Amino acid sequence: WTIAAILAVYLAITGISSMIGGRLFPIPDQASTEQEETKPAPTLEEFFRANWTSILPPETQAQKPKVGSEVGRHLKEAQSLAEKKMFREAMNSVNVAIAVPNKTPYEEFIIREFLAYVALNLGDYATAAQAYEETLDSSFLAADQYAKRLKTVIQLYYQEKNYAQVKKFGRLYLDKHGYNAEILVLMAQADYIQKDYASAAKWTSTLIDQSDGKVEEDWLRLLMSCYHNLRQRNEVIATLTKLLELYPTTAYWKDMISYLNASPKISDRV
Repeated sequence: WTIAAILAVYLAITGISSMIGGRLFPIPDQASTEQEETKPAPTLEEFFRANWTSILPPETQAQKPKVGSEVGRHLKEAQSLAEKKMFREAMNSVNVAIAVPNKTPYEEFIIREFLAYVALNLGDYATAAQAYEETLDSSFLAADQYAKRLKTVIQLYYQEKNYAQVKKFGRLYLDKHGYNAEILVLMAQADYIQKDYASAAKWTSTLIDQSDGKVEEDWLRLLMSCYHNLRQRNEVIATLTKLLELYPTTAYWKDMISYLNASPKISDRV
């Protein structure tokens, strides 16, 4: 099992999963426990049908924005190369389009969509994250697509281990859209990886407290690991008690007995 299993990663183009183990209660990498089928990247036709028609708000569609001939020529070349799986060459064409001067806002938006698509196929998640980030404030991104796009940006930055951006956009997501388990998990994981156990415990506690009783075992294990690293024995025992209530196992009973028999000062060897 893995905390990463909570991530129902929204990416129209590719699936992404990533995980880090804990210290006291290691959380195994997803790849070692779950073999997921790798989905083939969609064709550009599928990509644009799934994204552009749903991204453009109705009032913008009515205006029928157009791509100029110069930008369009380079993007058409990028499209042709991408369809042949020649993504590095396609990226060169996208970069030429980026260099075209005096582009319209719509052209900038379309270029960022192309850029993200090609970057994802190249495994360049940093470039894809930046490209998608730059579309967040575009008038061509429909309001009902904003939350999904913002979540994708957060997930891509997490994949790239850019935890400062994960926290920045994670807070933005929570401020705008409220509770979201996937985002809170990423926030907690980002802090845990950076050994900010107090902040990780705060986000995980929020995740659990606002879950309407649907508490995942992985969340409790992460919280318990945070408390262990913070040397908060009573909180570890309280979290173990919750684990035994919801997910009783012999291993958790052994952990509980160890804690109850141990000195109040938690040993690093536990």
